[in-house]
Order: sequence, then C-alpha cells, then structure tokens
Amino acid sequence: MKKIILLTACLNVITLFAQQNDKGKVNIYLHSLICDKETTDDLFDGDGKGDEIFITVFYSVASSNGTTKYINKFTTSIYGDNRNWPARIKRGSAGNTGGIKAKDVLYLHPQTEDRMLIGDERFKGLKVIEANLDAGDILTIIPVLYEWDNNNVNTQNAFESYLWNAFNNVNIRMAGFTQRFNINSASRQFSDAGSNSINMAGISQILQGVNGVSGNRPIGMAQNGSYNPQVFVFNAPILENWMTMMQPYTREAWYNLPVYYDEPLLGNNRDHGKYSLMINPEFIKSAPAPASPVAAVNSNLSSIRKTDKTVQVNNQIKNPSLAIVGSQPIVGVWAGTQTNDYGMYPQAVSFELTANKEFIIANSKTGVVAAKGTYSFNNNILTGSYKQFSSSETYSFTGTFDSNLQKLTCTLGTGTATTGQGKLVMSKQ
Repeated sequence: MKKIILLTACLNVITLFAQQNDKGKVNIYLHSLICDKETTDDLFDGDGKGDEIFITVFYSVASSNGTTKYINKFTTSIYGDNRNWPARIKRGSAGNTGGIKAKDVLYLHPQTEDRMLIGDERFKGLKVIEANLDAGDILTIIPVLYEWDNNNVNTQNAFESYLWNAFNNVNIRMAGFTQRFNINSASRQFSDAGSNSINMAGISQILQGVNGVSGNRPIGMAQNGSYNPQVFVFNAPILENWMTMMQPYTREAWYNLPVYYDEPLLGNNRDHGKYSLMINPEFIKSAPAPASPVAAVNSNLSSIRKTDKTVQVNNQIKNPSLAIVGSQPIVGVWAGTQTNDYGMYPQAVSFELTANKEFIIANSKTGVVAAKGTYSFNNNILTGSYKQFSSSETYSFTGTFDSNLQKLTCTLGTGTATTGQGKLVMSKQ
C-alpha cells in the first residue's frame, strides 16, 4: 500500500477516542541487552571470543494516518571482545578482553554501571532517537540486533535497504493501532509482526547470503533464512500512559520495553542466539502555545484588497476579511477529508485556492505556510502541484468540481503523477 500525502494545514482532528494528543519530543534509549544463549561461533574465535553484536534501530515519523514524514536509522558501536579491535566497546565475560556469552547483561551506554546515583542520565541508556512529534504524529521503530561476523556487509546493506523502503506500508499499518488506542479498553496494541506489512519473501531471499554462512546477520532468523522483524509504534497517548501499560510486560524492575530475539523458539538450533533488548522510551510534552489574539479562521486566507466589499448573510455584516477574491467558483478555502488509496485512515485537511492561481497550505493557528504551488481550473476540472517545505517533495493532484454540491473530489500523486498517493473529498468554506 502506497503512502498518502499529509496536508499539514489541518482542521482540528476529531480523534476516535477522547484522549489527549499532545506535541512533544520522544527520546528512545537502548538500556541493556541480556544474553540467554550466544550464537554459534567458529572454533578459533576468529572474530573474537563469544559473540560480538551491534544494533541498528530503524525509525520513521509519520502523521496520524500513516503518511511518512521522514525515515532514519541509528547504528551502535560493536560490543564484545576488543582484544584485536580497539574500536569495539568491551562487553561480556567470555575472556579478559570481553566477548558475550550466556547470562551476560550488557549496558549499552558506554559509561553506564551497575550502581549509579539515582537520576544519573547515563542509566537511561544510549540515546538512539530524538524526534519531535507534532500533535497526532507517530514514531515507528524496527530494532534489529546483529551478530558481527568478519564485517561482511553486502547482505546487511541489501537487507537494510529493503527495510527502509518498507516503511511507507509499515507506517500506515501502525497508524491504525494508534487510531484505535484507548488505555481504558483492550485496544492498547503498540507492536506488530513485520510480516503484516512487509513482504517476507523478499527478506528471506536477501538473507540467504548469510544463512549458515559467515557474514553480519540479524539475530532472530529461522533456520531456513527467514526473518520477521518486530515493529513498535509510539505517539503521545501511548507514551503518556507508558507506566500503566508496561506493568504486565516488563522483564526487570525498570519500566523498559523488552524486545526478544529467540532463535531456538523458531526451531533454529544451528545458530541458537537468544537475546532480550531493553528499550527505554521517554516523552517530553511541549508547553502549550500562548493564545493568539488573531482569529484562527482568518490566518490562512490570502490578503484582501482594499476595494473588497463586506459580505452580507442573513442581513448580518460579516468580517470583510472573509470575502473571497475572484469570480471563479473554485477560489476560496476548502476543507474536508483525506484518506489513503483505499478510503482508509481519514484525516481532516484544509487548503486555499487563491484568485491568482496559487495553492496554499498554511497552519490555521500560526499562518505559517507549509506548502505552496499552482493550479489550473477548466471545465470543472482542477489540476495542480505543490511543494511540501518540510520534505522538499513535490506532489500533484487532479479532481472534479461539483458546482451543485460545492465539492471537490481529488486524487494525489508524487512528482507529476496524480494518482497512487491518496484521495481528497473537500467542501468550500
């Protein structure tokens, strides 16, 4: 399923549940790693004693309907035996210079220790993500634990590119969880198997290059080379209820999210790695913005000429700033609903079509322009394109205008395409 385009000048979104949806910053820390069973290794410890591991966290911020805003990843240093590899972080008890074996607990911040003062920031873990979320945004993460093996990265690079390109589908899937999320009901899901939104056949084909063969590989593979990544999603309501949610699930005393990589459980007793990664999410809510003395309804309209006349409706004189410039019926402010290609995940949206053929998306409260472009209107057919400033991407649209209902029905696309990225049904305001 392809992504749909977020029109950032939204009307106030009515959520499915009466729950807070705040702006704020999300920090994701990797607290620790527990080794229950190390992976198979060569007899001569050519890559170091015991296991050597590293972690890559893929992450993406998207709108509440799953429209991807950006994708990124963070890769840690390599942990394990640093005898011949001084750049590694020494961890584990397999030898005097480290190396990970069963029953080892590894703190992932290089300076974290067992006994630290309460409140020491280092005990939160290694910060791998710092993301700002607008109201309604989601943060989706896929944490991958790797076995380092002779630094053969060809398969690793292909695998990571595949995951990266899957995020548009992943985000739409995970957005559905957040839209149904309610801390007071059973609808509290925030994790999912990657197989529900990622083509597993493609992953399995790529990983055959390291299936029983030397090379960097994700721990958690089945013996046939298949791998099903775990996906987690966070937004303000989930994070603000984190302590309540995690009480039944936490493996240790601290409220971390345990992510399990268990190859014996998958029947893979050849590679037999079994680990638990402890993730510590943190949410810092933004302070509320001061109230603006300017009416929000006027903030995303274009300038009004001095010659414009006031508008009289039901014998009442309305604010002249609401007068619509131009004679074309398409000129004015439009508001309605945006969905994906299949009519799912509705999102309230708003934009303006000006008399000088401009398409404008602006924040309804601050007036800050988020996207801008041009349009043409002939024979009740609207076409145009715009650039979204946050991502520098260009999108195109086309649709029909129903003069009787005063409605627009449009489709969206990336670049010059006008389909494949969602639908709009808009009414004139």
